[in-house]
Amino acid sequence: MPFEFQIDSVSHMIHVRGWGPVALEEALQAPVDLAAHPEFESDYGVVADLSALEFDPGAHDVLEIGRNLVRIRSLYRYRMAVVVSAPLSLAAELAAAIAGAGGVELRIFTDLASAQTWARPKLEAES
Repeated sequence: MPFEFQIDSVSHMIHVRGWGPVALEEALQAPVDLAAHPEFESDYGVVADLSALEFDPGAHDVLEIGRNLVRIRSLYRYRMAVVVSAPLSLAAELAAAIAGAGGVELRIFTDLASAQTWARPKLEAES
């Protein structure tokens, strides 16, 4: 599977990286697999760097990805930031709009630093 992730319990962040060719089924299953990990926490911020992913989604794919995120929204209670390459940005924005209409807090970025800043939870010690 072309996805890997790291869970950081200190910063309350989950970092996902995707690369290479991916099928729709893999893209739909990746967030479910992450949520099943024993160290996963639903209130951590998520940054998914998918800028190296090779995926050319059609309209049906975009709709399915958006719907899938709505179906699993209870597993992700904090912000999700997704970094994509320019060719994927329109499809990603459309999927994010579908997910957002269903209550998912998700934003699309083209640079990793902005995504990390936006998704980073404010910890109580920082208040």
